[in-house]
Amino acid sequence: MSERLFTRNFALVCVASLGQQISFQLLLATMPLYVLQMGGRETEVGLLMGIVAAAALAVRPASGWAVETLGRKKTMLVGPAAFATASAAYAFAGSIPVLLALRTLHGLGIGTFNTGAPTLVSDQAPISRRGEALGYFGMSQTLSQALGPAVGLFIMEAWGFRWLFGISSGMALTSLVLCFLLKDDYVPGPSRRLAWNMFVSVKVLKPLILVLGMSFATGSILSFVPLYGRSQGVSNPGFFFTIYALVMLLSRPVSGRLSDRVGRIAVAGPGMVFISAGLGLLAFSGQWWSLALSAAILGVGLGAAMPALMALMIDLVGPAERGGAMSTFGIGLDVGIGIGSVVQGMVAEAYGFGATFGLTATVTLLAVAVYWAAKRGPA
Repeated sequence: MSERLFTRNFALVCVASLGQQISFQLLLATMPLYVLQMGGRETEVGLLMGIVAAAALAVRPASGWAVETLGRKKTMLVGPAAFATASAAYAFAGSIPVLLALRTLHGLGIGTFNTGAPTLVSDQAPISRRGEALGYFGMSQTLSQALGPAVGLFIMEAWGFRWLFGISSGMALTSLVLCFLLKDDYVPGPSRRLAWNMFVSVKVLKPLILVLGMSFATGSILSFVPLYGRSQGVSNPGFFFTIYALVMLLSRPVSGRLSDRVGRIAVAGPGMVFISAGLGLLAFSGQWWSLALSAAILGVGLGAAMPALMALMIDLVGPAERGGAMSTFGIGLDVGIGIGSVVQGMVAEAYGFGATFGLTATVTLLAVAVYWAAKRGPA
């Protein structure tokens, strides 16, 4: 295989991912406010955020199978189509149950696209540059996190929720068009029935422990930092996400390349410690400067851990099992974010945001300890 990484197809999949991610991130910091405007409570905010992950988790088995039997591209197309539909329909949701149904559709889109896209990237990247490729691919998510929440809050305050939902839908439609232009070299094998090893690979269960800890932390960041910032008198907490994402944008390709050279765990492990430290700072201080510093620390941590763990899972399986490995990675993200959002919502309502972030910092370190206890061999 050629060592060339930056091809037309690689650019297309990265930009398509950017459009899809921006569509989602525009609603990230604003959806909790939309729920509260409709009369919801913090527990319902956690439920609405968690059900996205639950729906993505539910579709992972079919996505892992579809990636291997229908192809990477066809599986990916479902994602932006679902995003465009759900985002447009939010404007007409009149109750929390309707929002739950639409958030479920959003989650189905995440589960399909986020299984197909990284598998496609892994197929076409040179083996020696796999971590680097996944690091650059992940920059689409990171850039959307830098732009989406702050821009979403600006649009909401300037023009209202209906404009916000319309723009989000338009970004998803743009991603859909770009996905149609992709070239998928993968030749699907014979159609197979759903089987356990298509969506949960036993070869990657040990690094899955770290993915669960990382995503549990992510659920806390995504769901409750906007509400925490507002409760502390920060009028637009979107700056947190901008700093967080810009730092991750810079660290992600560097850490991906570093993991190609020094090893995946040598990069992912310190990343997890940084995540815990950033959450710990949030737990003890709600001043604007501590929010900014925490955002930077979390950006370094997630920028290191995410591409290294994704590449590690791909390393541990053969080419025909990559869809299952990425499905397993996604299951870890979905379970961690889903459980985290619901549990953290209950803790926030009962004990406050400081307790929520303190609990999450502890769980992140606990995941590292459990991984090292379970580790046997090079993984």
